[in-house]
Amino acid sequence: MEQYIPIISIIGRKNVGKSTLFNQLIKNRKKIQINKIKTTIDRKYGEMTYKNNKCIIIDTGGFNNRPNSTIEKKIQKQSLKSIEESNIILLVIDGSTSLTDIDKNISHLLRKTYKKNIIIIVNKIEKINLKNIKNNFHCLGTNEINFVSALYGKKIINVKNKIFSFLKKNEILKKNVNNNEILCKKNLILLKKQELTKKTKNQQLFPIKLAFIGKPNVGKSTLINCILKKQQVITHNTPGTTQENIYIPVVFNKKKYTLIDTMGITKLQNNKKKKIKKYIINETLNAVQNSNVVLLLIDVSIGMFKKDINLINFVIKKKYKILIILVNKCDLLNKIEKTKIKKKLTDYFKYEKFIEIHFISAKYSIGISSLFKIINNIYKYTKIKVNNSLLTRIMKNAIKKQQPLTHNKKIKLKFVNIKQYNPLTIVIHGNNTKYIHNSYKNYLKNIFYENLKIKSIPIQIKFK
Repeated sequence: MEQYIPIISIIGRKNVGKSTLFNQLIKNRKKIQINKIKTTIDRKYGEMTYKNNKCIIIDTGGFNNRPNSTIEKKIQKQSLKSIEESNIILLVIDGSTSLTDIDKNISHLLRKTYKKNIIIIVNKIEKINLKNIKNNFHCLGTNEINFVSALYGKKIINVKNKIFSFLKKNEILKKNVNNNEILCKKNLILLKKQELTKKTKNQQLFPIKLAFIGKPNVGKSTLINCILKKQQVITHNTPGTTQENIYIPVVFNKKKYTLIDTMGITKLQNNKKKKIKKYIINETLNAVQNSNVVLLLIDVSIGMFKKDINLINFVIKKKYKILIILVNKCDLLNKIEKTKIKKKLTDYFKYEKFIEIHFISAKYSIGISSLFKIINNIYKYTKIKVNNSLLTRIMKNAIKKQQPLTHNKKIKLKFVNIKQYNPLTIVIHGNNTKYIHNSYKNYLKNIFYENLKIKSIPIQIKFK
């Protein structure tokens, strides 16, 4: 039996500071703060630790009395799911404005329909005089009212104290649950840094991190929902529905993975949006950096564009990551069309031996099982340990067949060692190595691929 982990949801109408409060509670200030309605769309999970106690915090999208559009209805549905699974609700109110009908209706819904324990969080107190408004919120049906400035971190400690004193008072922390229930709840936590417990040697210690990248609306979130077999990431035909990286732990065929859903990189014409564009690009590149395998989705009905090429070049030439190009909507293609597309991609990247091309349909779950077989087959090569003396012999045999161009300098390559794995980084030591041409570097790289009998993983060669 293990300790029960309580779940706390942050609920409220749009633009009241829910995400800012979420970041303060989990001590994560990397999320961009954009003065824009509805910047949160998907549920986001984080873990809060305070005085040796833990709880799960859920950030949700903005609540609306009458959601009109399809995407608003999906956001509302996600928020209601969060309410159902929570022990406590933090209802966030914008203290700089008057109470609205939406605020009152949310409070009534939580107390009467869902019968939830509520703590009122009156945010944005930096803009107001507390003496004038302190008695304005008792109509919400609870005396549990906290005044904070999430933006500046004021009185956040009071909220933490209130949460855990409430949990202890109601003996929620003393509950015990079975291991399966705990595992289900922990699998919901969307964290960039996951806590890893001690496992036996036969168990997989670290999940394989998969970054899903590509232009907006090519099917990244649809594919992730297909893998999860449930609607956890909101999808819509409006480009840019995913508005920040989402980290999702999952078990697929008894193996652990962390799925990273990213924002689509698109062209923003308005100069005022440059900050947002820069943030989106940086977040995508961070996802690539944090991943073990990168999955680039291409919508076959749209084709490949310059941004796809730029992303591929960044992944393979700057970060040396394992790359799988996923051609989505393959249900629209016949066998001949698939062959043509694969040949076109292969010819374009013919010098990169580690790019895999795979056809899927995220909508109809075509090619998903075989995709994970490819991922596992490729990833196992990152675990192979290579002997330095073997690499030196391979290099010397290659030199016998073809000497490096000298450029009037005497070049002598002496020995090889491994600097790191994943990416496999080979360091070649010698004299005047800075004069070695890229073509000879590619020649040696191909020789290592052939002799080590590895495929689909990048090899980085450095000279010293």
